[in-house]
Amino acid sequence: MIVFLIGGLLCVLNHFRIEISTNQEIYMALAKWWADPSWIPQSFYFSDPAGTRIGFTAIMYPVWKWFSFEAVSMGATFINLFAIGGFIFLIAKQASKVNFFFFILMHLTLFSGLGDKSFYSGEWIFGGAEPKTFAYIFSLWGLLLFMKGKHTWTFLLLALGAYFHVLVAGWILLILLLDTWYTDGFKRSFKSGLIFVAGIAPLFFYLLSSYFQKGVSSFAGADDIFIYHLRNHLRPWLVEGREYRFYGGLFYAFVGCLVAFYRLKRTDPKIALLYRLSIYAFIVPAFFTLLAPWDWFTPFLKIFPFRLTMMQKILLFVAVGLEVCQKFETLRFKKQITIGFAVVLLVSGALRLNKNIVKRWNNWQEDSLVLVAQYLETSYPAGTSVFYIETNTLKSDDEMDPLSRMARVNVFFVNKFLPFSPEKILEWQRRLELTKSIQKDPAQIERLKKEPIDLILTKKELNLRLIHKLGEFNIYDKLQ
Repeated sequence: MIVFLIGGLLCVLNHFRIEISTNQEIYMALAKWWADPSWIPQSFYFSDPAGTRIGFTAIMYPVWKWFSFEAVSMGATFINLFAIGGFIFLIAKQASKVNFFFFILMHLTLFSGLGDKSFYSGEWIFGGAEPKTFAYIFSLWGLLLFMKGKHTWTFLLLALGAYFHVLVAGWILLILLLDTWYTDGFKRSFKSGLIFVAGIAPLFFYLLSSYFQKGVSSFAGADDIFIYHLRNHLRPWLVEGREYRFYGGLFYAFVGCLVAFYRLKRTDPKIALLYRLSIYAFIVPAFFTLLAPWDWFTPFLKIFPFRLTMMQKILLFVAVGLEVCQKFETLRFKKQITIGFAVVLLVSGALRLNKNIVKRWNNWQEDSLVLVAQYLETSYPAGTSVFYIETNTLKSDDEMDPLSRMARVNVFFVNKFLPFSPEKILEWQRRLELTKSIQKDPAQIERLKKEPIDLILTKKELNLRLIHKLGEFNIYDKLQ
C-alpha cells in the first residue's frame, strides 16, 4: 500500500496541472452532453454516439449533477494519475525489491519530461483524464495480476478496460497473449483470449445494435479524412516537420528493444517478463509501420497500433530502473548518493509544482476568452450557433476549444473536434473547407447566409453590425 501511495503521489507531483487539456474539452463534454442533452441543445460535436467510450460515459454520468465541468475534469485527472503511478510502482515491486533510490529514479526519468511521451508516435499516458487513461488503469492493474499468475482476473480487467478504450486494452491484450503463448503454450493463450471475448460480449452487442447499424459504404471518404487529420497518431512519419523526431524516436525504441534482448537471460525472471513484454510492445507497432505505406492498409490504421509504444517505454524504464537499484545496493556511498538525489527530488518537485499549478492558475485567471464565454452564456440561450474567424492560420484556434462548454454554445467549426461517426466526419470536413475559404477571402463570408449561424466571433474588423466588443474579440450579428 505504501508503494502504491508513493507512486501515485510522485506521478501527481510531476503531471497534475491546473488546466483542462484539449482532449478533455472533447471527451468530458461528450460525457456531460450524454448525461444532459439540454446542456448544449442540438450540439453537432457532443451528440456523437458513445460507442466504445460507453464505460467512460457511464462512470462519469453521476458526477455532473454535483460538480462543475472544471472540478470533474481536474478531479478525474488527479485520480487517474494517482492510480497509474500507483500501479506502475506495484508492478515494479512485484518484479523486484524497490527502495527509496528507485522512487527517486522514476521521479527523474519515467515521471519527468523523459517519460511524457513514447519514443516515437507521440503516445502518452500521463495527462488529462479521458477514456484511454481509464483503460490504462485497468490494463496496468491486469498486468500486475498477470505477474502474480492470476490470468482469469487479468483478462477480465482488460475486458473492463475495453469498455473505456477498446484499442488500448486490445493492444495490451495482444502482448499478454503473446507472452502466454510463449511461456504456457497456445492452448492457455487461446483460453485467456476467450475470457476477454466473454468479457466484451455485451460491448460487442451494444455496438452491433447501435454504433454499426449504418453501412460504411454510404460514407465514402470518411476513413481517408479521419486518417489524414489524425496522421500524428496514425502516420506520424508523414507529419510535416516531425519526420526527424519520428525516425530518431524509432531508433531509440529499437535500441531499447536491443537492451531488453540483451538483459533477458541475465536478470531475474520477473524483470525478464517486463523486458519480454517491452520487446513485444516494440515489434507489434514496428510491424504495422512497415505495412502502413501501402494504400490498401490505410483503413486498418484506425486501429491505432502505436498505442503500444508508450507501454514499451514504461516497461523498459521500470525494468532498467530495477536493475540499476540492484547495482546501487552494492555501492559504498549509497547513503550519501541517496541524500543527494533526495535533494534533487525536492527541488525539481517544487519547480514542477510552481510550473504546473501556480503559473497555470494565474494564466487561467487572466484568460480573455473567459469574459467572452461569460457574456455569451448570460446574454444568449444555450445552443446559440457561433462562427469563429481565425486571424493567422487556416485552422480554428486552440483557444476556441473550451468556448462551447464554457458558453454553452455551438461553435460552427473546431479543428480539434474531429467526430467519430462517418456521417459527421464528412460534415466536419465540409465545415473545415468553408472556414478555410472565408479565412482566405473575407468576401466569402456571404456564404454563411445559408448556414445556421447566430453570431460571428473574431479578432478581425468586419463590415458587419457589431454587437459587443470584449478586449480583442469582436462579436457581430449574423448576416441577413
